[in-house]
Amino acid sequence: MKTKQFFLILAAITFAGSALANGSTPKTVVAVAPIIAPTSDFTSHYNYDPAVSGIVLGVEAGIDTLATPRSQMFDPQAISGSQRNRAHDFAWGVNLGYKWAVERNALVGVELGYKDFGQSEYKATVNSSSAGIPTGDWKREIRERALDALVTGTYILPYNFNLFGKMGVAAVRSETMQDSPGGVADTNRHNRVYGLRPEVELGFGYVFKEFNIYVAYDHMFGASEDDSRYSNGSYTPTQKIYSTNTALIGLTYSFNFDKKASAAKPKAPAVAMSNKDREAMCLNKYTDATLLGKCLRGQVA
Repeated sequence: MKTKQFFLILAAITFAGSALANGSTPKTVVAVAPIIAPTSDFTSHYNYDPAVSGIVLGVEAGIDTLATPRSQMFDPQAISGSQRNRAHDFAWGVNLGYKWAVERNALVGVELGYKDFGQSEYKATVNSSSAGIPTGDWKREIRERALDALVTGTYILPYNFNLFGKMGVAAVRSETMQDSPGGVADTNRHNRVYGLRPEVELGFGYVFKEFNIYVAYDHMFGASEDDSRYSNGSYTPTQKIYSTNTALIGLTYSFNFDKKASAAKPKAPAVAMSNKDREAMCLNKYTDATLLGKCLRGQVA
């Protein structure tokens, strides 16, 4: 198309120069290249209406860290033996919610979910102890799970990316399970404690049709203990709900029942006609140079 425009302009200049060389007054020649104005319409980056109301079903999985003590089960100076611990574990969750489109690129919603944050694990083999700790194998596990109710907000970015945030409350069950050497009274425990804790989540996703794949960080507020805390003579652990830090990857599916919104297509730009089609239409419709120029520029139909 650009090549054709170049030859049209070149022919016009040549014709005018030839006329001047012959001493005649040249006729006015208007050579106008079609102008297509770029569009800044937000929806030009989408092939569908981005913000659509509907039910959302999701699954997620990742790695969680419980804020349990980073120290070993017993003070290393108080025993002879081996110890090890682990605060990282596999975490997973499911959720169901509803989102409302409040703007073309924004949604708000509510969500109910279940999360298994995994567990911390402590193990110790005590061969001897200067603090009177019974010898043998010790094991302690702290596990947390939660049902949460969250409000959500989603902002849709160009090219189908999105940012989202969630905040609300989690109903948490924290379990402490401990096995100790035989003969140690009142130390084999399987205790539970319940409570409500604040929870927040931030994420970044990419939408493909009804699917949204995302990465997120989730934090549930709770107790946190430093590295200097040891059990020593206190064989029965204190029951607490510990905070959690979880890195997640997830997938959601949207059931878009808002047919009108889901069927809506962004309006075609006013200059959607190709240069070639517009030029053909204008040349067939107008012979006057002024009107022809306006038509090529899209100022008249």
